[in-house]
Amino acid sequence: MASIQKRRKGWDVVYRYKAEDGDSKQKWERFNSYDEALKRKHEIEYEQDTGVFIPPSNMTVRELLEKFMQIYGVKTWSFRTYAGYESKIRNYINPYIGDMAIKEVTTLTLDTYYDKLQKIKAVGRNCEKTSYLVTPHIIKEIHKCLRCAFNQAIAWELIKKNPCAHAKPPKYSPKEKIILDSEDILVAIQKSEDLNLTVCLHLAFACTMRIGEILGITWDNVDISDKAFNNDSCFLFVNKELQRVNIEHLDKLKANEIFFKFPPIMHSSKSILILKKPKTETSVRRIWIPKTAAASLRDLKTEQDEKKIF
Repeated sequence: MASIQKRRKGWDVVYRYKAEDGDSKQKWERFNSYDEALKRKHEIEYEQDTGVFIPPSNMTVRELLEKFMQIYGVKTWSFRTYAGYESKIRNYINPYIGDMAIKEVTTLTLDTYYDKLQKIKAVGRNCEKTSYLVTPHIIKEIHKCLRCAFNQAIAWELIKKNPCAHAKPPKYSPKEKIILDSEDILVAIQKSEDLNLTVCLHLAFACTMRIGEILGITWDNVDISDKAFNNDSCFLFVNKELQRVNIEHLDKLKANEIFFKFPPIMHSSKSILILKKPKTETSVRRIWIPKTAAASLRDLKTEQDEKKIF
């Protein structure tokens, strides 16, 4: 049974529970009002009687996020997503709330934290010599990371509810992207004096390919033979993409997704280019190539073959 004890400023709910090691331990929870303490007392007694009580955890936010990245992030995220969240945890979360116990993090804690972040100078290569502050977009990504981590903590039975559920990060309105129309693309192709760029423009527009997919094309995945070209049946098969990743993240993520690692240009490089599987299974696809794009690919193949002979 839990009990309520008066202290000089507030009230304590005192109860015993069985820890993970099987020992019986005593816990004191402090509240500002008697009504809050009474509500918590009834809650503890009900949960202990029904067998759904979760023993309090002394795990910190830092420790939770480390375990979350090791178990959840490695299995779920792409290289880029993993690196992005790792950077935000290191620069914006751990220095401010990393040492807090997860059981002490409340919605008020997070709302106060998000408000504080908006007044802090942003960290990053492009921010070192500027006065850029942490943007609402970054805070939104931080909130997404914390919400996912605390949901995992609930699944691991470390806490009962997610403090992020009702926390409100600042509003973020993404900028409207400028999309080129067919006339703009035609002008760009006509003015392009570089065959590689011309091919990229054709594939990006006519085949709706992303830059990493375009740069990851190898000739064994392309059919631009005379027969296919004359029948207007040229195609390419997308099954890999080129991406730059942080070297220290390579060992943490799935090695079987990497086809090739390009050697770094300098020994001091912190990142390398890799040829890897696409992020999702739906990205693996066969794409029909219109004749204009096929013609530019054939020109590029001829140019490359001539350079190889030379």
